[in-house]
Amino acid sequence: MHASLFGQFLLREELITEAELRDANRDLRLRNKSLGELAIDSNLLSPRQVAELNREQRTTDLRLGELAVSRGLLSEEELECLIILQKATQVSLGRVLVDRGAIAASELDALELRYSDESKLARKLCENALLSLPQAESIQLCLNELIKGLQRICRQVVSVNSIQQEGRLQKKLPYIVLQKVSGPRTFHFGMAVPAEQVQRISSSLSGEPESEGFIPVAAMERFSDIVVKNACEKLKSEDTPYLAEKPKAFFIGDHLPAYKEMVGVHMLTDDGGFDAVFFSH
Repeated sequence: MHASLFGQFLLREELITEAELRDANRDLRLRNKSLGELAIDSNLLSPRQVAELNREQRTTDLRLGELAVSRGLLSEEELECLIILQKATQVSLGRVLVDRGAIAASELDALELRYSDESKLARKLCENALLSLPQAESIQLCLNELIKGLQRICRQVVSVNSIQQEGRLQKKLPYIVLQKVSGPRTFHFGMAVPAEQVQRISSSLSGEPESEGFIPVAAMERFSDIVVKNACEKLKSEDTPYLAEKPKAFFIGDHLPAYKEMVGVHMLTDDGGFDAVFFSH
């Protein structure tokens, strides 16, 4: 169960407010330290070493601890101790909401069970929907890399919430970036992301605080490039490689054109939702 996504379930059920969820997520990030932060606190890594590992981690499948071990910065035993410490000090979103008085302690177990049952059903429906698609492997790889990218770079919990296979996905979207992939089966992959999510991605990539008032197009295109190029590596063909072309950004208010072979995937994060799109050339 993605415990952090429990907040979106409570929000949908109108059991908490957006402000309560936002404040609880802020507390959760402060209380649940990353492995790099714990390594600094334990004097096993310096802030500079963690910053360098974080930068390198953005373009690899390895976790920060695995990278540190491969670079000789941590031993296997030290990494194991840090993982145990991280698990022992982890606090759930439900517990934070109880501590803040947003939900009653007596209701927490029943609500988490309801959420768990709904999540299992939704996950099964999405898995079946993906398997029925013509380019299921390509779509799944792109989605996996998108999820891993948000987890590594933004420290977000992410899941596939629903899948819509229609040609009528034309709608007004907040911000869109599309990227063409050329290869044995040419396709496009893209994201329709709210301004708040763009700001978070930009801040996570740059290490700078979020800055309101503009949309950091370059950061969104850079993030898309990381996701799609990692997927291309896993889509390698012996005869013809998959190559990601330069991402193309669409500004606020633009419309995504309808295509016959389009798949819309709604992604859910601990901060809200956004759309991923996939369609044949």
